[in-house]
Amino acid sequence: MMASESVSAWLAIIAKIGLGSSAPAWVVSRSHMCGVNSANVLNIKEIHQHTQLVLTQRWEASLWLEGRQLYLGGFQTELDAARAYDIAALSCKGPHVVTNYPEEVYAQELQQTGGCSTDEMIAYVRRKSAAFSRGKSKYRGVSGQSGRWEARIGAYCGRKNVSFGVHEDEEMAARQYDRALLIEKGRAAKTNFPLPDYDKEAKEFEDFVIARCGDLTSQAAADMLAKWVLPMSANTPDGGPQPVMPKKKGRGGRPRSHAACVILAEDLRQAIMRL
Repeated sequence: MMASESVSAWLAIIAKIGLGSSAPAWVVSRSHMCGVNSANVLNIKEIHQHTQLVLTQRWEASLWLEGRQLYLGGFQTELDAARAYDIAALSCKGPHVVTNYPEEVYAQELQQTGGCSTDEMIAYVRRKSAAFSRGKSKYRGVSGQSGRWEARIGAYCGRKNVSFGVHEDEEMAARQYDRALLIEKGRAAKTNFPLPDYDKEAKEFEDFVIARCGDLTSQAAADMLAKWVLPMSANTPDGGPQPVMPKKKGRGGRPRSHAACVILAEDLRQAIMRL
């Protein structure tokens, strides 16, 4: 179909369904890939009395499971959508499911996400979609630039717009955001990294306390649970966050605030234990 014919076809569709000049039109067609559809979006804009047609395309992945169609997200390429379907299908249905690419392609990813529930796996796949909000960082909940990455969450323990500090490492900032989100939402949280990472971290902290105190019920254990923070490297030798030097003075000669919320290891452990 020629470009002019394509535009005419789109305009005919829009006229038929009665959309206004600023509304988008969607046409969904099936991909040759398993679990993938092509969603074409036509946006119509009036610019200086001329109609401008902007056609964009994205690829949507979905998985049928126990009679339900589970949406896996919208992706910029057909390959990304196909990979999203494959990893979800292999995790939720097992190794004998039909996939777009060989199972061996996903061996490392399947190992990382081993033990995830169906809901956790679907959330993991959706985090890779084009619609997942990231801002300037490639991770959710992180903003900044090289060497200065801040983790921030909209609501935490009754407070709004809470910062978890500025970090040199982007991944470290993303993991602080994940920990905070897990404490707020439990295992349903849409984290940047697989939940088994935090299961392991919580278990390591529990073993650390037991090794020092003998169990989790003694007064010594209670004291540790009340002050040790994550990551573990952020603690003083006796536990508790390391002191942060104030930033240089701002306007009025007063030190700029450098207060950042800390994450207690025990809060994450309790969140991980919640069903």
